Order: sequence, then structure tokens, then C-alpha cells
Amino acid sequence: MSVQVAVDEGVIGVTYTVATTDAAQSIATNKKYFDGVSKGKATGALVTVAVKSIRFAFGVDPTTSFGHLCNADGSIELVSWQEVNDFRFISAASGQAATLTITIRYGV
Repeated sequence: MSVQVAVDEGVIGVTYTVATTDAAQSIATNKKYFDGVSKGKATGALVTVAVKSIRFAFGVDPTTSFGHLCNADGSIELVSWQEVNDFRFISAASGQAATLTITIRYGV
């Protein structure tokens, strides 16, 4: 699998991974800002899914039966602060954790 990432403006942050669980999660607050607190809001993100499938939604918690389905080896591109802030995810099936690799783009 190959992924091309184009940066029109801003700064690419550190890539990190997170395991999904049976409870809805979001991108960690300290990852949403360039300084980890409140400055330099994220302007986008690339999320790739490995191992198992996930469900995701925006502004509401997904469940194992509700939300968009993204299978292992899929990717999701978030293109605004609102999408990064509102993105929620969960394992698509109970007890079957996926691994998300997330790279944030910041508008600093």
C-alpha cells in the first residue's frame, strides 16, 4: 500500500498510533494543537486503519452498529479543524481492536 501526502501549507506533526476499543474515542486533545495545549489548531489529519475494521462518526459517538465503516487497510482524510475535532472512532466489532496510525497537519 502506498499513501501520498501533500502539504499545501502548515506543518506536519508527529505520526502516532492508537488502538481502538469498545468505547468511542477521539483524537487526543494534546494532539489537536501544535503546542499540545491551545495554539496552532490542527487543519487536517491522515488516519490509516490496520488489523481490524473501525466505525467512525463526526460529533456523535459511533457504536459497533452505527457510523461509517472503514475496513483494515483503509484510510480517512480529515481536511479541517472541525473534522479533526469532531472525529470519533470505535472498534467495528466488540473485542477486535484496530490500530490507527494518525498524522496531524497544523496551520501554524
